[in-house]
Amino acid sequence: MNGFTLIPFGLHLDTNRVIDVGSVPNGMKCQCICPSCKTPLIARHGAVKEWHFAHQSRDVQKKTEKPCDYSFAVSVRLMMKQLFEQGAKLCLPAYSKKLSSTIPGSNLLHSHRYIIAEEKVIEFDSVEAELNRYGVIVDLVLGIGDFELIVYITYDGRHIPHQLKSIDKNSGVIEFNVMSLMQAFEETQSGQYKDVLIEFLAHSHTGKFWHHHPREERFQHRHDKFVSENREALLADLDTPRSIYQNTNNYTGPATQTNTTEIANAHKKTLSSSKQQSRINALEKGSESVYVLLGSHKASYENDSGFRENTMGKYTDFRESMLHLCIKCEHSWEGKSNLCNQCQSFEYTRSVF
Repeated sequence: MNGFTLIPFGLHLDTNRVIDVGSVPNGMKCQCICPSCKTPLIARHGAVKEWHFAHQSRDVQKKTEKPCDYSFAVSVRLMMKQLFEQGAKLCLPAYSKKLSSTIPGSNLLHSHRYIIAEEKVIEFDSVEAELNRYGVIVDLVLGIGDFELIVYITYDGRHIPHQLKSIDKNSGVIEFNVMSLMQAFEETQSGQYKDVLIEFLAHSHTGKFWHHHPREERFQHRHDKFVSENREALLADLDTPRSIYQNTNNYTGPATQTNTTEIANAHKKTLSSSKQQSRINALEKGSESVYVLLGSHKASYENDSGFRENTMGKYTDFRESMLHLCIKCEHSWEGKSNLCNQCQSFEYTRSVF
């Protein structure tokens, strides 16, 4: 698929269903219109280029309902809704998140990364589309018993709203970036994109990101309780936070994966405690400090409003002592590269000296 110019799915006029280009006759006999702008489509079954729909002539487009900006993404979005209504399964990615609590009697934070959810394939009891949740029209609301999963589909120019990033209800929020499908579609023969999409949804976690899970509140409460009950041990043994988790009988959570405090402590010989804390604060919260570097503007928590942060696009110009945090998948690490080894992107990476 060549960006947004090639369209995998069209809206079939006779059935009013979204259909892939491999399931209709070649040429203008396809009887399909663009799901985005309602322009009549032509099916192109090429011998060299991958099969796709294309808009008919410019003269025809002048008579359409609205301009067509993102035909690829909109057509995939509509097909996804249709597939879930027909019982499609969804592979939910694993979700880990670093939670922090202030140690009582100090201004120090103790952080621990929890595995909130394992990767899992889910079949849903109910499917609804285009509902209002938290003041936002979301693409899908998928039900599993009392649990509600909100799916918001994104692409360039359509980002997940901030209202869905900080909810406290019994709902999960998953972002699905449809551009993650591009490679799979490019490798598809004879335009059978529907089958590829079904397989991708059910068996791949690529392009799917958690923004909220109902278990987060439970894990935060557990973490707060642990920090409160182990105040003296934490203050006395800040250099070895992992040993505290391993030795205490009060802690019942999952094993530590990444602990930013622990990484910072590795440089205690060359950095003052105040500078260590400023590095961590800059990495996790954003700061006017010159320590902060971004993979791109996407890495700013505040969307470039209020923070003076340097932008670096190359992920090979860093030192071994640098700390990195991917705000997309919340993976954190240390080293010369700011390319996230979990989601393979540097666009969402914050880094500090």
